Formats: sequence, structure tokens, C-alpha cells
Amino acid sequence: MGRLAMWITEALVDEAKHADGLDDAQARQQMLDSVPELLEIFESQVMYTFRRQLAAYAARAGSEVLHRDTDELFPLQRAVGFADLVQFTRLAQDLPGAELADMVGRFESVSRDIISVGGGRVVKTVGDEIMFLADTPEDGAQIAVSLAEMITESPDLPPVRVGLAWGSMFSRYGDVFGPTVNLAARMESVARPGAVVVDADTASAISQALPGGFSLSDSEEVELHGIGGVHVQEMRRDRSSRLDLGL
Repeated sequence: MGRLAMWITEALVDEAKHADGLDDAQARQQMLDSVPELLEIFESQVMYTFRRQLAAYAARAGSEVLHRDTDELFPLQRAVGFADLVQFTRLAQDLPGAELADMVGRFESVSRDIISVGGGRVVKTVGDEIMFLADTPEDGAQIAVSLAEMITESPDLPPVRVGLAWGSMFSRYGDVFGPTVNLAARMESVARPGAVVVDADTASAISQALPGGFSLSDSEEVELHGIGGVHVQEMRRDRSSRLDLGL
């Protein structure tokens, strides 16, 4: 709630600057004046969104009760992915603050659109990185490849690198944990700019779920910090259709 409140107030300030041509102090004063008038609208939107999200997650959890082979330690079967902007540290040093904020905002906006349209959910964002979940291997693959394609093609964003893994995990406090999550995060760090990296088990799950949908490079063993040697493959689109964001 604190982060949402901060995002709303900063969005109002930015809108006042760009739409009305105000300086920062004037924009913040306009934000303070407008918040009381908008409070009821914001409250109704937050409650509506919360009810929809709660219903969706409850239904998803209920459907998983039917699974008979659930792992008690890691009961959730999910595709988990991490995507981050390449060379963000250097850009953060070179760009003015406003331009850097615009770039991060653009990255988050495009990524959320791709993940949502692809049937996934954003777990969290941390600066230049976004973490997402999908319920099936093919949805995870579609989201991962779409992120790599669309963000790399965007003229106002640097390319991304993506790590994707399919497997078991557990959820606490709106986040997910487990070896599969750690694997996806580590694979992201070894991906080339504009590339998606998966492990052998994830590649197999995607190929079985959607034969011919995505192509895979030859397997290569890499050393991942805290995990050890893992055989990874780069994944690209083959016969699967691109996501339509309606842009």
C-alpha cells in the first residue's frame, strides 16, 4: 500500500509537469490540492482490483487441491522468469535522473503489458529487473521470448536478458521461493543481451507442451553461482505466434 501511494503521488506530479508545464514545486502543490478530490476514486479502484485479484488467486489455489502428486515442500508448479535491462549500471551513471526514471518506467510498463497479455503475473520489480510467473511452460516461454523480442526492438530501451525455469516452488507473502526460482535468477545472469536461457528440464517441458513452438540451441554447460554446473540452452521463437498487445 505504501508503494502504491508513492506511485500514485509521483504519477500525479509527473502528469502536472508534462501536461501543464509546471516546475517540480508547482507540480507537487497541485498534487496536494488534487489528492482529496481523487481519494474516493482511488479507493474504489484499489478495492475493485483487490477483489478481482483475490478471486483469481483463490480460484487458482482451489484448482490445485485436485492435484494428487503435490510436493509438500514445494507444492506449486510454475514457470518463473527474471528479465533485466543490459548495462543498466552504466546507464544509471550516464543518464540524468529524469531520463533514467522514464526509461525504468517504460521498461516496467511494457513488461507488465507483455506478462499480462501472455497470461502471466508480475511478482515484483526491482529497478531494472522484473520477476514473473506463469501457470504453464508454454505461457512462460511465450512471455520470456516476447520480453526479449519486444524490449530489444524498442528504440528507447536497451535489450534485456531473460532466465526461465519450470518446476516446483512455494509461495509466501506474495513472493515465491525454492530451487527453481534460484535457477531462473542465476540463468538470467549468464544470458546474452536479447536472449532467453532455459535449463534442460524446462526446455523439455516446453517442447512437450508446444512442439515446434520454440527452437532451442545446442546445450552448453555453465557454472552458476550457488548451484554448480547446469546445461542451458538459448530459446527463440519458431512457429509460435507473437503476442498481440494491441498497440
